[in-house]
Amino acid sequence: MGAFTLFADEAEELGNPMAQVGVAAAAGADAVDQINADLIAEETRQAVAARRNPDDVG
Repeated sequence: MGAFTLFADEAEELGNPMAQVGVAAAAGADAVDQINADLIAEETRQAVAARRNPDDVG
């Protein structure tokens, strides 16, 4: 459950579309964080493999 859940519920109840902008931004930030973590994990895996097997890199 995100930090903006209560805020999202309030925005929906009030029918204020501008209040939902913060909710959408938070969801986007969560997605960016996950993508970045995946990229870091993959690059780290590749770097470790290259360090362990320098002849296999190509």
